[in-house]
Amino acid sequence: MSLVAHDLKGAFTSVLGFSKIMALRLKKDNTPIEIQKMGSQLLSNAGRVFNLLDELLLWSEGQMGLQAKECCFFYLAVEIESCVALLFDTANIKGTRITVDVPDDLQVYADPSITKTIFRNLT
Repeated sequence: MSLVAHDLKGAFTSVLGFSKIMALRLKKDNTPIEIQKMGSQLLSNAGRVFNLLDELLLWSEGQMGLQAKECCFFYLAVEIESCVALLFDTANIKGTRITVDVPDDLQVYADPSITKTIFRNLT
């Protein structure tokens, strides 16, 4: 729970930070490109918060025995890339570079949701 709370706090901090910048600094002289960049980062971080909350819900359902595992074949690189996308802004702020070295055609049989949670926590 502390890992999820930490991730949520970081994601909310980013959303709040960009919201504050847009609310306090947005002026008539901001270029459309600057406004679009701030809006894109806000949207990206809001999506990250939503995904973290969704993972928290899935985790809590699993702890209560309510979640059925949905194993299937999927491309591992796709799921890992989605985890990296969620963590990209945080890594950037910290000056960390995340690289993925998984063959694009590598398929695994597992629950994609649980797999993403594991990789996100490891990263």
